[in-house]
Amino acid sequence: MRSRVAAAAVAVLATVGAASTADAEPTPMREVEGVPVLARTLVASSIQNAPPPAVLSVHGVRRVEGAAVVYFSMGIPESSQAPARSNFSTYGTGFFNVLSQNPGVTTFQCSVAALDIAGGRAFTALRVQGGQRCIGTRTGEFATTSETGPNAALVGHTVIAPIPPELTEVDLYVGSQVLHDVPVEDGVMEPLHEGSGPVVVGTGWPEVDLSQVATAVTPAEAVRPLRTMVTDLKAQVSQTQKSVEIDASVLFAVDKSALTPRASAIIAQAVARIKAAAPKGTVVVEGHTDSNASDAYNLKLSQARAAAVAAALRPQLPGYTIQAVGKGETSPIAPNTTAEGRALNRRVSISLPK
Repeated sequence: MRSRVAAAAVAVLATVGAASTADAEPTPMREVEGVPVLARTLVASSIQNAPPPAVLSVHGVRRVEGAAVVYFSMGIPESSQAPARSNFSTYGTGFFNVLSQNPGVTTFQCSVAALDIAGGRAFTALRVQGGQRCIGTRTGEFATTSETGPNAALVGHTVIAPIPPELTEVDLYVGSQVLHDVPVEDGVMEPLHEGSGPVVVGTGWPEVDLSQVATAVTPAEAVRPLRTMVTDLKAQVSQTQKSVEIDASVLFAVDKSALTPRASAIIAQAVARIKAAAPKGTVVVEGHTDSNASDAYNLKLSQARAAAVAAALRPQLPGYTIQAVGKGETSPIAPNTTAEGRALNRRVSISLPK
């Protein structure tokens, strides 16, 4: 099976809109007859004190003349306490400045890309009007209203760079998630939705304004290279000259300090890198959190997580001194004002012995 890699300038492209939803099983939305669901996941809002996570469903990736269209929907399950108005454009916008031609717009719809991992390419959103707007569902049409109801699943679409005919499947970057092996088909989705305003799942598909493709800003630049900024999403481990950095979401469940079953493989990678750095010495394991919750809670959680990783390392590193330290939220590597920044701050750092 091919390696699961994707673009990111800061070690993780898809830390999942907020990594707090990474291991959660999406709550099934109401199935609608005749509506295909190619992939589904949870996405958190990028706003602090945000509404509940929403279910993201991908319904189609379709080739059209001079472009491709990604169809998706967002909805908050009825089991959650959804607000009267949910603006899905604020959910999991991701590292838009990596994947887009112009970082001027940060909405969900402008942060969509099809990834050709083998070919090292990302087919990103086409933009018009000086690069300040992407072609697709407008922000006001991607929010629940009094008419749609708070639990409605709304359809959106984004027009991206054309996908070559030899690609029958792509990995899709949408909602700060990477969804694997999504099939690519031809032609717009039908029937079309009649009327204006938000499109509710099952009432048809939004009309795609293909006339805007001809006015898109430098479409060739919407195909971005991946080769120089890849990370193994399956491991989500990166290494500097002094430390091994591990995304906390691959080690722990949300707000937990017990190692998950998949953590053993990640820790084995860290052990190999520690041994390669020096045959003995002192290794310091630091736990870090984002700024959500209280200082005391975050410090306690980070201490427990560091201790858990240190305990797993000790039997595999005889002759090394292993220390565990909890840093809580005191050493962020990214702003805690965005979901992406908070996801990066939830990590375990393991110092390499000198």
